[in-house]
Amino acid sequence: MPLFAQRLKFKHRWRDYQEKILDSLDTHLSDKKINVVAAPGAGKTTLGIEILRRIGHPVLILAPTITIRNQWSQRIVADFSDGDIGDFVSLNPKEPKPLTIATYQGLLAAFCDSEAAQKETDETSEEEDEKNGKPPENRLARFDTQKAKAAVARFKTAGIDTLCLDEAHHLRREWWKALTFLNDTLKPARIISLTATPPYDVEIDEWQRYEALCGEIDAFISIPELVKNKDLCPHQDFVYFSQLRAFEQRQADEFGRNADRLLKGIFTDNALVQALTQLPEFQSPDRHIETILEDPVFFMGASALLKMNHIDISRSFTELYGISPRRIPEMDRPLAEHFLQGLLFTHRNRFPALADTLKTLEKTARDNGFVVSGKISISDNARQKRLLGLSLGKIDAVLDIVASEQSAMGDALRMVVLADYIRTDELNAQIKSLGVAPIFESLRRAFKDAAPFGVLTGSLVVIPAFAREAFERSARAHGLASNEYLISP
Repeated sequence: MPLFAQRLKFKHRWRDYQEKILDSLDTHLSDKKINVVAAPGAGKTTLGIEILRRIGHPVLILAPTITIRNQWSQRIVADFSDGDIGDFVSLNPKEPKPLTIATYQGLLAAFCDSEAAQKETDETSEEEDEKNGKPPENRLARFDTQKAKAAVARFKTAGIDTLCLDEAHHLRREWWKALTFLNDTLKPARIISLTATPPYDVEIDEWQRYEALCGEIDAFISIPELVKNKDLCPHQDFVYFSQLRAFEQRQADEFGRNADRLLKGIFTDNALVQALTQLPEFQSPDRHIETILEDPVFFMGASALLKMNHIDISRSFTELYGISPRRIPEMDRPLAEHFLQGLLFTHRNRFPALADTLKTLEKTARDNGFVVSGKISISDNARQKRLLGLSLGKIDAVLDIVASEQSAMGDALRMVVLADYIRTDELNAQIKSLGVAPIFESLRRAFKDAAPFGVLTGSLVVIPAFAREAFERSARAHGLASNEYLISP
């Protein structure tokens, strides 16, 4: 066993569900991959470190954020090591060691010649970039194949033949590109994948990409197991529906009206209807079966549009779908979206007589945000999802919930509010976005001294003024000198 593996030893007792996975490790690794889904609180990182220790080969561990990357090294020190780990643990992918821990963004930075790529952060995302008008595909410098090959060569020189992927899903496109290149070039002997949230909700092609890289799920640690083991308290989930704020509702309504106008214009365009009837796929379906089946949703959308305009569709066409002409579906937004995709992009060159019309149509679609990364997106539009996901109405909901719980529980209330982003610049400032600092500010302003609020993140900690003395007392008790931290109002 390599020296680094000999120097690591778990200091505590394994939980039942962790031990069960470790006991079956050889079986899970029979296909050179192990994919573990572990509910939050299941000790996923600790389990991952032990799996890597038992494998005993130099490894590259990739995490989605700096905070999670640092948790890996902190967990190694706290639970597995009694001394310095600097001689075998590296947080820099450009200086690999037997245990190299990096972020996916850090890996990409090693593959790119870009200052932007070097600036790792816990707060930016594709959604944030698009919100700020920066197309994600242009966010970083061009992928540099030579730099990528050199980086992989360094991994090979360090003996790295194992990959450990922490939350390897829902990654930015550029991150996936780097990860795919790494896998294809390094050709790791084994891949360990750990996640709390597998991408069950994604499109089939994204799931297939995830499964091709990480393998099928081998083990699942569920929330009931954590509750049974008393690692998580019994709890009940509730859903609270928040309302969009007025300005957000106006944006959502305008989006809907623009979509309706766009689609209505298509549905009632006589020239388009006439052009569709002349397509050979409708004139002689039996001779164009292969073409129809290459894009069945587009042609079904076209038939729905013809039906809407009282154009008869031949039975020989609908039989390809296993239905009768009267069973052609009504044109709804998802079907219209697929049809519009084909009309403006996939099959556009088949409508030369409509060139000017389609050019205008595409411009209208782009101006209204209905084209995302080269695809028509109306029913599942990224901007609309972002509007809902980052709605300031959620802050109003938090205030309502806190008021209700405080009314019921009084001083006994203990509550945690979790958010995706920190937004430090909105402390004591105008609330413009959703995040930890805006939620804290909203609570502080709404409740004033009625309840003590605090903030705990990787980069920002806020405590009530009355707790300062207790904090300093605790710091001394833990051997933390006053010059090792900074407190400011």
